[in-house]
Amino acid sequence: MSELCATCNKTINSSRIRAKGKLFHEECFVCTQCQVSLDCFFYKDGKLYCDTCEVTLFAKRCDKCTNIIQNTVVNVRGKNYHPDCFTCHRCTSIISKGFLYIEGNFVCNKCDASHVEGSPSLSRPTSTPSTPPTVTISVSASTDTLSEYPYTSSTTSSPASSAPSSPAPSRPTSTQLQPPTPSSTSTSTNNSPSASPQLSRPSRPTSQQLLQPIEKFVPMINGKSMPELLRQYSFDDILSNVLTNKIIVHKEIKMEELQMNEVIAAGASGKVHRGVYKGRDVAIKVYSVDNLCFSREEFDREVSIMSLLNHECFTEFYGANTENSKCLLHLSEFVKGGTLRDLLLNKDVQLSFVQKLSLALDVANAMEYLHSLGVIHRDLKSGNVLVTEEMRAKVIDFGTSRAIDPSKQMTLNLGTSCWMAPEVFRNEPYTELCDVYSFGIVLWEIFCRKDPYDGVNSWSIPVMVTKGERPQIPSDCPSDYCKLIKECWVDKAKKRPRFKEIKTKLTKMHGKLSKTKK
Repeated sequence: MSELCATCNKTINSSRIRAKGKLFHEECFVCTQCQVSLDCFFYKDGKLYCDTCEVTLFAKRCDKCTNIIQNTVVNVRGKNYHPDCFTCHRCTSIISKGFLYIEGNFVCNKCDASHVEGSPSLSRPTSTPSTPPTVTISVSASTDTLSEYPYTSSTTSSPASSAPSSPAPSRPTSTQLQPPTPSSTSTSTNNSPSASPQLSRPSRPTSQQLLQPIEKFVPMINGKSMPELLRQYSFDDILSNVLTNKIIVHKEIKMEELQMNEVIAAGASGKVHRGVYKGRDVAIKVYSVDNLCFSREEFDREVSIMSLLNHECFTEFYGANTENSKCLLHLSEFVKGGTLRDLLLNKDVQLSFVQKLSLALDVANAMEYLHSLGVIHRDLKSGNVLVTEEMRAKVIDFGTSRAIDPSKQMTLNLGTSCWMAPEVFRNEPYTELCDVYSFGIVLWEIFCRKDPYDGVNSWSIPVMVTKGERPQIPSDCPSDYCKLIKECWVDKAKKRPRFKEIKTKLTKMHGKLSKTKK
C-alpha cells in the first residue's frame, strides 16, 4: 500500500519523516506558521510548529509584566509570573516562601506576621487564615533556580533558553562519586582500610579554601541584567548588540593586581599562564601579536561570551585587561585537576563507571545550557574539558577558542579532526548537532580511556569519518552506553539526539547502576 504525506496528501516515494504517527515528505516537514524547515518541532492540534512559533503562539505570559516566560514560571491562583515578578504587595520584595492572599493581592509572610498596615483594602483579617494553597513552580530542564522553595515542582514544555544566572541542575549524587585521586593525602590518624570513616579527621583547609570567593561581576546592558534581557531577546541578539556597539560587559582588571607565572598551555590564539589574583590561583590567557591567530575580534567575542554566561559546568570568569591592544588577556578560575584527556590517559587513576557517567553528565549539562542560548562550541573534546579535584567536569574554550594540536589536523579552523562531524568535513551547512557528534567521541574516550584514531595518520581521518568509520567500541561496553555513543556520532546530523535527551539517558544509566550497586 502506498503511503501518503500528511501535509500534501501525495504518495511518498523517496525520503520520508515520521512524526507523531504520521508520515511526511522531507520537503513538507515544515512549520505550519512560518513554513520553515523543521529540525525539532512542537505538535499541537494536528499541526507542526517550530520552536520560535511555539514560543510566540503558545508560551505563557507574566500576568504582571506581560512578557513571555521563557524558563521558570510561578503559577499561583490561576496566574503566571516570572519568579522576580511574584512580589509582595506591601514591601515589593520577591515572595520566596509562604504568603497571604487577600482580595486579589499577595502579601509575604514577613509583612503578614508583622501586622504592617497597608491600604484599607488590605487590612489584616480578624481570623487566622488557613494554610496557604499549594503553588506550582514549573522549572525547565536546564534550571532549578527555585528548587529550595517549599513548592511543588513540575516540568514545563517550553523550549526557550534558560537565563544565564540560573545554576545547572544537580547531577545524581553518590558516595561512589568521590575521586580516587592518588596524589591526595589523608590526614586521618588511622589509614587502615578497616578503620571506621567516622574516626577519620577532616583534612585541613588549604590557604585557597580559607580565602573569600572573588566577587562575581554582574554585567549590565542598558541598565538590564541578562535574565531581564533574555525575556525579550535571544542570546545571539544580545551578543551581537554587545559586539556591534562595543559594549563592555567584563570587569577590567589592572595589571598591578596580577601576578603572572609559568605557561601551562598554548593554543593558536594565545598562551595560558598560571597566575595569582586576590590571593587565588587563576588561569590567565594571553592574546598577543606573537600568536599565530591573534585576533582582537576573537578576543572580544570570547570575553563577552564568558562574561555573559553563568553555569557551574563552566570555569568561573573573573575579567580581562585591555590596556595594551597588542597584548590582551583575560582571567578565569584555575582548575588543578588538569584536562579530562590527561585524567583518562593516566592509568594510575582508577575510575569506576559511575564516575565516568558523572563526568559525562557534567559535559552534557554544560552543552545543553550552551545550546539553549544558541551558542555552538565547535571544538568540544576531552582536551577542552577540565576536571576539578572533586571530580567535576568544566567545559572551556566555548564559542571561539580553537587549540592547535600538532599531532592532529585542524580543518577550517572549526575544530580538531578527531572530534569533527562529517558534515563539517564535507563543507556542508552545520548546526549545533556537530557538537553532539563531538560528544559521542568524548563518550568513547571516557569509557575506553584512549585517544581516538590513535596511530592513524591525521590526513586519513576526514576520509575515514565521511565514509562512516568510527573508533572501535569494546565488547564490554554497557549496551545503553554503547547505543548512546552510536546515536551521537551517526552520520546524518538530524538523527542525533539533543543534549536534553542525552542528559536524560545518562541520568537513567546512573540511577540504574546505583540500584545495582545497592
